[in-house]
Amino acid sequence: MHVLFSVAASVAALHRPVVGTTTIARLDVSEQSKTRLSEAARSLSICHQDDIEKFEDVCGRIMEESLSDDERAQIATIFAPGGPACVHVRNLPIVAAGGELPPTPNDLMEEMRPVRKEDGASEAWLVGTARLAGARVYTYRNFYGGDFVRNFPRKQGAELGWHRDGVTAPPFNPPSQFYRDEELVPELVLIFCLRGNAQAQTMVVDFAALVDACEASDIARLRTHELAFFDRQFGGTLEPTFVVKGPEQSPVVELRPLERFEPRGDEQTIDAFERVYDVAQRMHERVCLSAGELLIVNNKRCSHARSPYTPKSEAVVDRWLQNVYASRTSALWENDAQSHVSWPARFVP
Repeated sequence: MHVLFSVAASVAALHRPVVGTTTIARLDVSEQSKTRLSEAARSLSICHQDDIEKFEDVCGRIMEESLSDDERAQIATIFAPGGPACVHVRNLPIVAAGGELPPTPNDLMEEMRPVRKEDGASEAWLVGTARLAGARVYTYRNFYGGDFVRNFPRKQGAELGWHRDGVTAPPFNPPSQFYRDEELVPELVLIFCLRGNAQAQTMVVDFAALVDACEASDIARLRTHELAFFDRQFGGTLEPTFVVKGPEQSPVVELRPLERFEPRGDEQTIDAFERVYDVAQRMHERVCLSAGELLIVNNKRCSHARSPYTPKSEAVVDRWLQNVYASRTSALWENDAQSHVSWPARFVP
């Protein structure tokens, strides 16, 4: 269920337990803030592909100066202990004032090549919102051409099952290790819609609520018995993992879509996984992203999926989403000498 946060509600969220809180909170950006954003985007003189450090700083300031105190507070709830798993932001400008959205660049996106637009408004909202939340964007080496802002093609009209971005896509070090170390999995996935498709529904399931709704014996078994998953699409098997991990107050449930992944292990553990999966299929919340809408996903709190949709016959006006990965300042960023982080290029293996 969507709710509209007030300042009091967002402050109160800091003191509520996670279980039972809203999975997807809604923030409607005011017309005044939207106008300030679109005007500010006209002055963008730097592209994220040229200087991500400068672009991030500039866009963070734009968001800080253009949004109201209430709007900024609602975005901050994404990291509050009792806050929502996602914040659905509506009424953002698609382009800068006086700008025009180009045709959907399917030819570039289907080859997973970077897309360079003259108008950087959408990229600014993605990178700037992450900065406003206290996070910094990064990407994985050799992923989508190394671009920090990924664009998604119309060919992805097939169903996209339960996943957390960055866990196994791109694979970490196959065939010995597909699952990425948790510290390298982004805390936030921010998704902006430039053009929508009413058939495409994004599903979100909150892990704490999911664990609370399942049989305690199933959760306990999935914490102590590993499962491996055979990938029917590529014909390989991921290394064994515990499906339920993390502390009891903030669990992580590694759901794998059954239509693609076949669980392998002892029968009792497989049965427990399938029961938990069925609960997730019943209790998730849905949102359909339209043009000018941004979904801020706490990637440590929830799993998301997308329903199938039919691409539009005229490809130039087809569905167009962008996303970025981001994490807060932590050991990943504070220790510049870490061997697995290329700094300041921000490429992570």
